[in-house]
Amino acid sequence: MIRIRHANVEEKKKTYEWLSLSDTSRMHMGEPDYPGSPAPDWQEFQEDFEDFYYLESGKNKGAVAAYEKVGFVRARDKAQTVKDYLSEEYLEEYGEGNYGFQNTAVLIKEES
Repeated sequence: MIRIRHANVEEKKKTYEWLSLSDTSRMHMGEPDYPGSPAPDWQEFQEDFEDFYYLESGKNKGAVAAYEKVGFVRARDKAQTVKDYLSEEYLEEYGEGNYGFQNTAVLIKEES
């Protein structure tokens, strides 16, 4: 499971490295598929991702999310587990493990 939270200013360099320097960067920017959108250098990143993206007070202008691995939960009762973690408004539509809001996913492996 992961927890999604608002990133903070101290994580700005880390998010830059993930976006521009990771082994997956070429999959979403730069050559060969995106020649018109090269990966920014640190200075360009700082200009494009101003501090307000990392401040709770700037959420209405935009935000950078941070993902934290929080472990796994063994689900013995799929229906109850989904009900515990999925908002009521999405339960009927996504309770079976379909893709949810903004392409997030609820995946539960039932024990046999």
